[in-house]
Amino acid sequence: LAFGQAFVVVGVAEIFDKTWFVALLYSLYHGPGIAFLGSFLALGTHTILAAGLGVVVSRFFAVWLLHLATAAIFFVFAGFYAYEFYQAQPGEDAIHGRSAEAREAVADEGMPGGGPGGGVAAKQRPWQSRLGQVALAVFLAEWGDRTQVAMISLHSSMPVLPVCLGSLAAFFVLSGTAALVAKALEGQRISERFISGVSAVSFLLFAASALASGLRERQGQGLGLGLGGAGGG
Repeated sequence: LAFGQAFVVVGVAEIFDKTWFVALLYSLYHGPGIAFLGSFLALGTHTILAAGLGVVVSRFFAVWLLHLATAAIFFVFAGFYAYEFYQAQPGEDAIHGRSAEAREAVADEGMPGGGPGGGVAAKQRPWQSRLGQVALAVFLAEWGDRTQVAMISLHSSMPVLPVCLGSLAAFFVLSGTAALVAKALEGQRISERFISGVSAVSFLLFAASALASGLRERQGQGLGLGLGGAGGG
């Protein structure tokens, strides 16, 4: 359950996100192999950091309270996505708008559109240098993102190992798709309202699930205390 929930939460939060487009742009620039490996290394590092923070938080608060906090965070995310849905124009293209954000995030010498001959010059650099550039750019793009907050919440309220593995599996798939579908998305259009709407509904369901888990945990803890008091009497 924890593995599946982490996989779906991270997948919904990250697909067509700015970080995903950063990986996609680097795929066009450095090739899919370098883009995939650099992206997965960066996102894997974020997963480990989130797991560590989640474990620290879980030592100070009851599990049921952490579930409720996770539910509250997911409700807020659902609100953000619903607001983005409301603000988006009916014909607004998510691929164009979000890829433009990604280009701004990785604006640097030799990036796609950064000048004639830039991509050729980049491919002549050592692969370690190109890998480091991709990893650093993706790591910085993900820092403070909604996905990072969601992972910390899940790691604090659910078993760490399944959540960590589920997050890594989602990032593996996302890094792979970003690296492989760059060419396929050229000239395609996806509605911004569609992506925001699906994300809003998904996080609303995630929040309801976390809320139900918190209430069950709280009820079970209350029953346990009651039985313990009766036994002691």
